[in-house]
Amino acid sequence: SFGAGVFARYYFLDLGQRFKTYAEAGLGFGSQKWETNGTETRKDSNFGLGIDLGMNYFVTEKMAINFGLANVLGFNSGKSEFPGGGETKSSSVNGNFNVFNNFFDTPTFGLTYKF
Repeated sequence: SFGAGVFARYYFLDLGQRFKTYAEAGLGFGSQKWETNGTETRKDSNFGLGIDLGMNYFVTEKMAINFGLANVLGFNSGKSEFPGGGETKSSSVNGNFNVFNNFFDTPTFGLTYKF
């Protein structure tokens, strides 16, 4: 398995000295390969783009607790190659434009270190 991703974040609203809201754009790629019958290999790959909103609470100037509020827009594309030559492809576009009603629908938490 292999996966990599990058993102850019823009802080646009300070709510006091420690709380900051942000908009974020991300790009990711993943690939996985495994043997199915001892010799045959299946391969999966996927690609995704996303735009998110969130808030950080800065514990220090460089370390923050991250709270992802809403996934505004996303695109995902995947491909599976099966032993014997068969393959499947899928793509999806997801939009959550009414984010004010869905802030707590699928929140994410994490730690952020700001370079």
